Amino acid sequence: MPKILITGNGFDLGFNLPTSYDDFISILSYLEAHQTFNFHEIYSNCRNFEDLENSYSDSIEFSIEEITILKEKLADNLWFQFFKNEKKIDSWIDFENRIEYLLKLLISSISKLKESIFSQSPIDKSLKIYDSKTLNNNVVALNVLDFFGIISLRSRDNYGWHLKKEFLVERYDFYIDINTDKIIEFLVSQLDDFKLIFNSYFSLFVLPLYGKSKLNIESNFFNLIHYHFTFNYTPTFEKFYSTNVKTNYLHGKINSNVNNIVLGIDDLPEKVENRDLFFPFTKYFQKLNCDTDFHFLNEIKDIETSTTLTNYVFFFWGHSLDQSDKEYINEVFDIVRDYKGRKNKIVIVYHSKSSKARLLQNLLKIRGKVDILKKMRQKKLIFCHLDSQELKTEINRDIVERITI
Repeated sequence: MPKILITGNGFDLGFNLPTSYDDFISILSYLEAHQTFNFHEIYSNCRNFEDLENSYSDSIEFSIEEITILKEKLADNLWFQFFKNEKKIDSWIDFENRIEYLLKLLISSISKLKESIFSQSPIDKSLKIYDSKTLNNNVVALNVLDFFGIISLRSRDNYGWHLKKEFLVERYDFYIDINTDKIIEFLVSQLDDFKLIFNSYFSLFVLPLYGKSKLNIESNFFNLIHYHFTFNYTPTFEKFYSTNVKTNYLHGKINSNVNNIVLGIDDLPEKVENRDLFFPFTKYFQKLNCDTDFHFLNEIKDIETSTTLTNYVFFFWGHSLDQSDKEYINEVFDIVRDYKGRKNKIVIVYHSKSSKARLLQNLLKIRGKVDILKKMRQKKLIFCHLDSQELKTEINRDIVERITI
């Protein structure tokens, strides 16, 4: 008879924590350019600074030593340096999609260079200057290859460029190929360093806020929740609510040596060459490779072994229900379908009419019209505003099947 809470970044944002992608980039960009750091100087870079300032005390002392180390990491990391200048990214989902776009661009461009330059014969070590026609005048690809140090642009006027010897395969005083594996290793290493930056940001600028809260939180609100799964990296649920429920971190946890952070693309792209090169950047590969908690509802299904009449009520709170997490979403919907408890239900928590519409659209993309209509007609799928009495009723509802004789 479990009630299961599943939280996403919107859950943290509801407490005015600076966990959005925009906050992350804005604060780190400020650090790069300045030498003085206090509460106002740092957090005033957040979109919702006024709400944050009203929610947390400003009596936070920041470690200059740790900030200095972080700034050094920022200067050396190509992923951060690239993304800090990208203006069309509004969310972490957009960020992941942009990583996928860049990887597709880099890998396809490298494949074209291998074909056009090395398919006929090796090249000598003088490193010939090529023009943009080698990549069909794709100046975007040339600039990205140059930014990540795979080629070197000589001039942006005529886009003359040459290959970088550190990413070439050398044999008998000739270069015979581009070392794709070495390039992938380099990009993965840079992404691993970006994860360290990510961890440092949350450790320095999010975790200290928990102890400075001025929020009036109903700490026993989730006392009737049996399980908590989060796509966040933060201990918000544990810090703000007095419950013995363990948080399961699906994408890793800040400052954890055993539950490493997962950050990357959702799956291997479709209809691309060399798909295997994308594996190290996928979240599921990282979870398996780093022993991040990759179990989801298995534990619950193993424990609740009574019968298929077991009731499951799932609460999605602050989760975008985007395609990137469709495997988790499908697993929840399939349980509600397959387990015959009469009170099985999925509750989607929303904060505004526009957010409700987006959530519904995302579910329709993943599950289709027939399944969503059926579940809503059966009241097995409902939407509740986060401040509604209806949500409180669902949180506290008795879902035990009572057998009468």
